Amino acid sequence: MDNQQATPVDLAYLAGIIDGEGWIGLQKRVQGKGNWVTYKPALRITNTDANIINRVYEIWESLGVSGHIYENTQDPSVSNGKQILNLQLNKQSVIKIVLEAVIPYLVGKKSRAIMLLRFLDKSVDREEAYEAIKIANRKGVSKEESSETTREIPEQELELVLA
Repeated sequence: MDNQQATPVDLAYLAGIIDGEGWIGLQKRVQGKGNWVTYKPALRITNTDANIINRVYEIWESLGVSGHIYENTQDPSVSNGKQILNLQLNKQSVIKIVLEAVIPYLVGKKSRAIMLLRFLDKSVDREEAYEAIKIANRKGVSKEESSETTREIPEQELELVLA
């Protein structure tokens, strides 16, 4: 994509991949004797298709962002022997660039993106953001809530968390 700008189609595609194959989250680390807590934001795409990972990387580059691609072959949940590729952003400034670009196109993970952006802008309490994103990322709450979209925090509840 040599020096090309991301198009709306690129951003919509990227949002779809994030909705379906992505993870938007905060990792909490307690250090010392619980006296020091840090929160590490991350945006990760996981897939077994190198073409998809490469396309996402190209779109990120067109936004002026680069991430880390690494292989995860130790995942015991995958028994078919496929190569698992991860593409990850850890730097706050580049996560912000990507989320701000795709947020109009996100569906299932939109409230997580909003919450993480508010965390990055320091407009929400760090622990509240961590808990809200943790709840949204929870898997398998019940059979009725098995899809990512139905586990999503409704916008009105998100506003209550931020109030």
